[in-house]
This record gives sequence, C-alpha cells and structure tokens, in this order.
Amino acid sequence: MEQSCKECLMRPDAADESAPPVPTLNNSRRARFVWLTVAAACLVAAALLVANIARPLAGPVRFFGDAPRSGGMQRKVQLPAIFSSGPTLFCWCIMRADSYERDILEAQHGEGAGIFECDGQMVFSDVPVSIGGDFDTEPIGSLSSSLGGQGALATSPRVNTENFFHAWDSLRSNYRFEDYDFVVKLDPDTVFIADFLKQYLVQHGIPADNGLYLDNCPQVDNGFYGCIEVMSNVAFGGFMENFDQCRQMLAWEGWGEDLFAQKCMDSMGMIRQGAYDLVMDGNCHGPGAPPACAPGMVAYHPLKDADAWLDCWAQANGQGEAPAFRGSIGRGAPPGMAPEEAIAEEEEDRHAGWFPDATEWLPKVDLPEFH
Repeated sequence: MEQSCKECLMRPDAADESAPPVPTLNNSRRARFVWLTVAAACLVAAALLVANIARPLAGPVRFFGDAPRSGGMQRKVQLPAIFSSGPTLFCWCIMRADSYERDILEAQHGEGAGIFECDGQMVFSDVPVSIGGDFDTEPIGSLSSSLGGQGALATSPRVNTENFFHAWDSLRSNYRFEDYDFVVKLDPDTVFIADFLKQYLVQHGIPADNGLYLDNCPQVDNGFYGCIEVMSNVAFGGFMENFDQCRQMLAWEGWGEDLFAQKCMDSMGMIRQGAYDLVMDGNCHGPGAPPACAPGMVAYHPLKDADAWLDCWAQANGQGEAPAFRGSIGRGAPPGMAPEEAIAEEEEDRHAGWFPDATEWLPKVDLPEFH
C-alpha cells in the first residue's frame, strides 16, 4: 500500500482518472525553478538599465560625469555610448585675423575644443590665414562694424550684419551645412562644448527635422543672442533660401546679425523654442563681464583671451585650470587696452533690450534631469 501511494505521487497517470489533477513534486519544483530564474533575469536586466541611464549624470559635470585627468588637459570629453548616435553639428564663426580672436581659435584648434569639436566647421575671416598650421579660414573681405542705429530694435554698441551677409552668401553657395542635423553659429570668444549640446538636444527631444531655433536669453522680446545660435537644419536651410527676401523686406539697418537672423526666421514661421539654460552669457541681463565657468552648461560667454578661454573650458569639463597658452604672434587685446575694455569695444551681439542695472545677475546653473 505504501509503495502504491508513492507511485501515485510520482506517476500522475497512476491516479484515479476521475480525480482532479494534482501537481507532482517534480513539476512543483520545476515550476519554482523556472519562476525564480525568470525573476532573477528580470532583476539583472532592470539593474543594468538603471546603471546605463544613471551613468551620464554621475560626477561633478552634470551632463557627462567627471572627466578624468592624466597629467594635463584632456583633449575632449567623450559622448557616452548611449548618445553616440546623437545629432550632428555644423559649426561656424567669423574671425578678425589680426586680433585676439585668432589666438582663441588657435587655442581651440590645439585642444580639439570649441568649434573644432563639432562634426563639421568653417571659420570665416577678413584675410586668409591658417589656424594651427593645417586649417585654413575662408576669406570674406573687410570686417568693419559701425555704431548701432536708432529705434527700439537697434543693436548696441556695434552692428555687424553686413559682415555676416558675406558669410551667409558663402554658406548658401557651398551648402556645407546640408548633411548635418543642426547648424551652430558661435562667437570666437564663446566657450563651447559640442558634446554637451548634443546631449542637451537629446534630453529635450529637440528634432532636427522641424524648422526651429533656440532662444537663449529670457525675458526679452528678441532673445536669440549671437554668442551661440542653434538652428535646426530645416530652419537654417529655410533662412538661406529666404535670405535675399529678408534682406529686401526687413528694416535691418542698425541691427546685429543675430537679430536679423531671428526676424527673418520669425517672418518665415519658424518655431522659437526657449533654451534658457543653454549658455551663461554675460550680455544677457548683465554688464558683459566674463561668466563663472561652473560645470554643466553648453556654452559660456565672453572669454576674450586665449588663456581665459582655455581655463573656462577646462573648468566647464571638471578639469580645473588649463596650462597657459601662447599665441603665435601674441595678439591678446589691442595694445594699451585691457581685456575688459576689449569687451566693450568689440562686442557684437548685445541688444538694447538688456537691463544695464542688473549688476547682481547670477546665471542659472541647474540642468534639466532625464525624464
């Protein structure tokens, strides 16, 4: 009897066919093993997913984590693998060859930083020069500027729109920007970290196939400030196609190039998207002084000296101060002029709508978190 009962437990087919099925010991153990295995696999997968998402936010640099040092400056902060297929950037700027702007760009070229961190770039200048020995600028002739015009939209203290007409003409003739997702115009004295912009665009879900541009100075009517101008490929392509019409129809005399570009895109129905945590700009509600270079922003402006530029770039990457830079002909600020004076003399993108009494302005440094 005892043997037959054991056989009943071990052999379901030996049980009474009229009785309800009873799980056997072997089947029960097998089920528990399967469920435990599946649960463990799910826990491991969830842990790996959380680790991959959290990794870019670890460390003192909010976007990419700490950038380790190994005896000197790290040449470039690498984009994490989960963002390696992010948007591509075409970056460009205008440079005066016989000025501190050339020193700054040579320093950028030497470190593979700033505009030279982008996927594609062009540097326009008044005369053809080589930067770093193997990068040639695109000459567009004299780069003169005049005092701002009259009226509510007049740019102060200088206007530079006509200089940019030549650069825009060149860009729309060679269409070098065509194969990139976003077009970024920079001032030479803007500290810029391209990989940070790529993650910014990914985090905010900003598409390249929509006609939009990023407004970067809050609480003003025209906040598309020229230290960093980010446009989708669609927006910049439309701007190039309608450039002649805007030049004829808009009352642009007395405007800066950034205001001209913004008004032209607005007239075309392009989308203005606020990006007020994009840049620390001393000209946005401030006196035009160099900003604090705390890690976590895409850009910082103005830094009108090569050493100051490199120091800010290193600090923004969490690396401390950079080694001193010596330009090829030691231009720096014009003779007899301090860098602070050069800021007022050479600044090209300040609008009359800023508030000169806001001397206690503190830039925002907090970054948006992942959703």
